[in-house]
Amino acid sequence: MKYERLTQAQKDRHPSIHHTGSVRGMKKLGFWRKKDRCVRCGQYIYNLSMTKILHTADIHLGDLTGPVRDGKNARRQDTIACMKYIAQRAATETPNVTIIAGDLFNRSRVWADTALDDVNDAITEFIRPLCRSSEHVVLLFGTENHDNPRAFETVREITKDEKNLHIYTAPGVEKLTTSAGPVQILALPGFDKGRLRLFCPGADKETENRNATALINDVLLGLSTELDKSIPSILVAHYTVAGSEADNGSTFLAGQDVVILPSTIDSTG
Repeated sequence: MKYERLTQAQKDRHPSIHHTGSVRGMKKLGFWRKKDRCVRCGQYIYNLSMTKILHTADIHLGDLTGPVRDGKNARRQDTIACMKYIAQRAATETPNVTIIAGDLFNRSRVWADTALDDVNDAITEFIRPLCRSSEHVVLLFGTENHDNPRAFETVREITKDEKNLHIYTAPGVEKLTTSAGPVQILALPGFDKGRLRLFCPGADKETENRNATALINDVLLGLSTELDKSIPSILVAHYTVAGSEADNGSTFLAGQDVVILPSTIDSTG
């Protein structure tokens, strides 16, 4: 076992076991990979090859119907409190990659003053703090009834000094370099199903969902050809996987919603 001096930030970022534990056992059980680089520092053994990811989505920042406290929308204040908590956890965990997987905002069409408040709070209370605590921050565009393209362009312009912030409003693949090694982001933002109505006017909802599902899965398969199979990949998408169950026990199917098929995920390798 190689001994190595690690900074406190490195210790916080990488998973570890006590030196009396078994690295061979961790790898045999599949918790750690066979080729992971493990070193000992003090009383602990650290896996320097494991990527730590903080994932969140569906923040829905905005004024929601509800009570008002001290002249402010209470549900909005609760959302901001949740955002601050996530940022605090990021400061403690120091992830390699933080992912905000769509629907950062609640309403795409809002009055100008509300939109400015939404963008300002998203940047100052959430995005910038996450950028300070994470090696990389991934922000994905969600659905157009929640996330507004202009709002995202405004966020991109204001935060262009945050060199570790990656904003995806279109499908794409990008390789990020982290202290745990390289990782690839396969970004699949949401899109407006209404665009398909130009090509299939008069289609019912089920047909529209199936057409959109076919399109999204074809895009995903096309992007997968750009992946380097030797590097770990993260699919960041604002879609449900077919067969997933909702809280009420119902199952998401291709005709009921726009979904990613498990077979497509398997085919990406």
